[in-house]
Amino acid sequence: MASSILQNDFTACSICFEKFRIPRCLPCSHLFCHGCLLSYIVTSCESKETPIGFLCPLCREFIPSPVPTDKPENWADKFPRCEMLEKYNSLMESRLCSACQRENEEEEATNICLHCEDALCLICTKYHRRNRSSSTHKIIPLNHPEAIMQLTAALQQNEICPKHPDKDIELYCNDHNEACCTLCVSMEHRKCESIDDIEKAAGKIKKSDNLQALQEGLGKYEVDLQKAKKNNEDNISEIDNNSDLIIVETKKLKREIIEQLDKLESEHQDELSKVTKESRE
Repeated sequence: MASSILQNDFTACSICFEKFRIPRCLPCSHLFCHGCLLSYIVTSCESKETPIGFLCPLCREFIPSPVPTDKPENWADKFPRCEMLEKYNSLMESRLCSACQRENEEEEATNICLHCEDALCLICTKYHRRNRSSSTHKIIPLNHPEAIMQLTAALQQNEICPKHPDKDIELYCNDHNEACCTLCVSMEHRKCESIDDIEKAAGKIKKSDNLQALQEGLGKYEVDLQKAKKNNEDNISEIDNNSDLIIVETKKLKREIIEQLDKLESEHQDELSKVTKESRE
């Protein structure tokens, strides 16, 4: 997703060309303001009797309705909100050190910590690097052109323990074949005999003969899924087009039937008038 954001100006909406206001992310990974996306969806669907989706304003990929039974006016609410981009834009606007603000101080921020998502001034950056718990954190300039991309990538790589959201996954229990955090090990895996750190466990998996077979199998599944996805999108697009065509044909047939009935009624009235006139004579 991050690379797609950078293909256009990732701080500005490509519809209104202004800074994002409540950015929403489409399945194709393109971002738009909530209001801009809402207006676009409503406009693109207003000519359709029963819309089932719309085309992305940028890549023109067909986007199915997130809730088929809902009205197009409500579709924009269902797409995920990109809170990371909002946070980055907020940091860029204030340009104040997050650590100093927590102490009711105001210092200009120059860097951003990808791990903590905090903006940092020069002094806080120095102590952030000196602190043992944060010495391994990656810090880059706040105005770095790829800051949001690296920030998003860092979050994607940072695996959070599902049982303890405030802890990172650092260990792997071979007895249970389960990745876990330090708290999990101390509470649930105390009697387990084989526990490795996550990097060592990953190294063992890479050396395993099963990994290549698994990768080949996943590659085949990926190809099949891409084909199925393409077929599904084509079918949805065809259904969308056919539904519009059926509506047009139905209205045309209705008009022809009414015209034929009007013609029969006129002929019947003429015949009745003729018979009535002859009878009177």
